[in-house]
Order: sequence, then C-alpha cells, then structure tokens
Amino acid sequence: MEKKKTTFVWILLVLLVIWLIFTTINIINSLVNIKTLLTPAPLSSPMINVINLVLSIIGLVIATIFFIKLYNVSSDIFKWVNIAFGFVIFSIILGFILTMFVGGILTLILTLIASPMFIIVLIFEILMWVGIAMHLKRVQREKLMDFS
Repeated sequence: MEKKKTTFVWILLVLLVIWLIFTTINIINSLVNIKTLLTPAPLSSPMINVINLVLSIIGLVIATIFFIKLYNVSSDIFKWVNIAFGFVIFSIILGFILTMFVGGILTLILTLIASPMFIIVLIFEILMWVGIAMHLKRVQREKLMDFS
C-alpha cells in the first residue's frame, strides 16, 4: 500500500527527479569529456574540476537515497534531510574556498566579487533545508503522513 504524501512532498519529489536527471546528464557529459576536464584553462583548475565531479557523483548518490526515503516516507527521513542539505552546504562552501585559493590572484578577485551571490545561494539553501524539515515535522505531528 502506498503511503499518503502532501502536495508539498509531491512537488519536492518532482523537483528532485528533474535535478537527478540533469545531474546525471552533467556527470555523464563530464566523464565523456574527461580530457577537457583535466586540461588547464584560464580561470580553471583540473584539481577543482575533478573535485567538483567527485562531489557531483556523491551528491547524486545522496539525492537518490533521499528521493527513495522521501518517496517511501521512511522513518529516518529527517536524518536524510540533514544529510542531503548538509552535503549541499558543504559542497557550496568547499567549492567557494577551493575556487578562491587554487585558481590564482585573478580567480581570487573574481570570487570575492561574486561572494554576495554565494551568500545569497547559501542562505537560500539553508532556508530550503529549514523549510523542508519544518514541513515534514509538522506533517508528522499532525499525522498527515505515515512515517512508519
């Protein structure tokens, strides 16, 4: 028997599927073009490109598990919300730090110029994390979904 889900959870599931599809395509494209990924280019670093590829693969695995847990309304969904969004926050911060310190002085200057956007994205991700966690807790408290 399928467990009942709220409209918000269904929207989140659809957005997760779209994200999973695009991330999978991006990873496959990066693996097919691995030579380009490893070639030094202006304002780029092969090390950062490889780290981003590895983080994308790890993120894809975590997001897939999160999707399955959310779709099945698993009892440990709160743990996976924290794992998934914690990893996203970690990836954003790590990417910012690596870009700032590995790419040279010009990349450092451009990264600092772009830092307000970085902060906005970080705040947006944190708000999504808190909003989804609060929604799931409210739904569990009001017994709108069966978390068994």
